[in-house]
Amino acid sequence: MSALPLDADDKFIGPSIEEILSCIGDAVISTDVAGKIVLFNPAAETIFGHRARDILGSNIERLIPARFGGAHAGHIASFGSAPSDVARAMASEREVVGLRRDGSEFAAEAMLSCRHLDHMTLLTVVIRDVSPRKALEEERDIIVAEMAHRFSNIFAMVNSVIGMTARSVASVDEFRDVLEGRLHAILHNQAALVEPGRAVRFGDLIAFELAPFRSEAGDAIVLEGDELTVPAKQAVRISLLLHELTTNAVKYGALSAAGGSLRLAWTTEREGDVDYLVLDWIERGGPPVSPPTRRGSGSAMIERSFGVANSTVTYAPEGLSARFRIRL
Repeated sequence: MSALPLDADDKFIGPSIEEILSCIGDAVISTDVAGKIVLFNPAAETIFGHRARDILGSNIERLIPARFGGAHAGHIASFGSAPSDVARAMASEREVVGLRRDGSEFAAEAMLSCRHLDHMTLLTVVIRDVSPRKALEEERDIIVAEMAHRFSNIFAMVNSVIGMTARSVASVDEFRDVLEGRLHAILHNQAALVEPGRAVRFGDLIAFELAPFRSEAGDAIVLEGDELTVPAKQAVRISLLLHELTTNAVKYGALSAAGGSLRLAWTTEREGDVDYLVLDWIERGGPPVSPPTRRGSGSAMIERSFGVANSTVTYAPEGLSARFRIRL
């Protein structure tokens, strides 16, 4: 049983109601005005991690983070004293937070109703776990911010490609042909990465980013690593990382000067059931390097995407070195 009997004959919560509640995907929890739980459906067991037999008779505050307990008690008391039966959405403009048995919290939407019976007032809340949706929304916001930063950098890359091409050709016709090829590589990069759900070869990510410069740099760009495929979700982030590093190398680093070199090496490692890509980016022979005086949007993007703990950047006089550990 997922409900406490409400009278001797158990007339209110009967088998038919039990069967209906077991089919509902949202948590349905009923309490009296004191907050004692009298109904806890199977979906509530799944969402909160409590068995109904263990939670029935307990106070509803067991399911609410302590910091919200006082405010919730006052809200319920006010709601339960309404003179007639009512139903309304809780916190339509703010997040409702639930507390699982293991102590973790989750975002939720809730609809609260109050019904006055002959022998008691029954408060029922229908709770929907929206944490997966919130995670997707946060992921979307990160990608949108990163792509906006990327498009800003594309203009810098195009300018660099134009300048590099102009220095390396002897005629207008050659300039047009070489520039067209390099800009096509950049366009191909963008088209490949916005294709939804597409797993991407890591070698393609590198080729897309460095193709406009490899013909000019020649042996100055060294690639070391085995071929691997990265999930579409991570491919966008990895490409943004490579794009940021390449843009900085072309504007300020080893690829901005004759004689500069870049070594890009990668490998994979496994920790438990999780695979990681370990990426080393090493520049040498460029202008003198020193730590930046301010934290730019590129650095913020890298930290937001991979976390400070998973990235190490060294600004040595001989050139920039960076290592990134990326979950696949």
